[in-house]
Amino acid sequence: GCTNLTNLTGFSLPDTCTKVDNLFNGCYALSVLSMSFGPNIVSGENWYPPNLTTLNDTEILNSAVKLKDCTTLTDVNNMYIEKGDFNDLFNGCVKLTNLDIILGSEIGSMARMLKNCRKINTLPFTIPSTCTNIDEIFAGTTITDVSGLTFDTRITSATNWYSSSITKANNVTIKNNYVKLNIPTLTECDGLLLYNMNNLDNFLENTVIPRLTGL
Repeated sequence: GCTNLTNLTGFSLPDTCTKVDNLFNGCYALSVLSMSFGPNIVSGENWYPPNLTTLNDTEILNSAVKLKDCTTLTDVNNMYIEKGDFNDLFNGCVKLTNLDIILGSEIGSMARMLKNCRKINTLPFTIPSTCTNIDEIFAGTTITDVSGLTFDTRITSATNWYSSSITKANNVTIKNNYVKLNIPTLTECDGLLLYNMNNLDNFLENTVIPRLTGL
């Protein structure tokens, strides 16, 4: 490993690259990184430096590169992701506080994407219309307000999608039978819009909502 390297910017892997497992193994001083991962990567276990704190201007064009259990990561600035399933992308990033991310137009599953990112307390993105799975996407975060979200027609799984801190879900639009608002902590839900739904079983189970309009 490059034991004295602390900062690496503008590092772009060639499009021919297919594996980045343990890419920065042993680079213990490397904490700030900016790079691009091309579309042909199929394996990326533990690619990140062991003490990574900051990712700047990073592009991920495949679904193999994850930051799962990167427990030192605190800041992600100007990240772009595209193409495929991004399950567990930040799962277990317990110190992640700042997340500036743009989601491309070909995002599939986002299950557990922010699971256990307990310092994330505001919505860092909206759910793209191409998304198919949001199981536990916000579980373990401290997000309190999901107002303005649209859950589109392609979603076919949404088990425990919410955080245990959510109190507000105003102007939410749901266009499928899988997203439920059975959130025990929910207290405010104005302007709720439901489309293409024929099954409301358990939709508001375990909720005590003093403000509910639009249903």
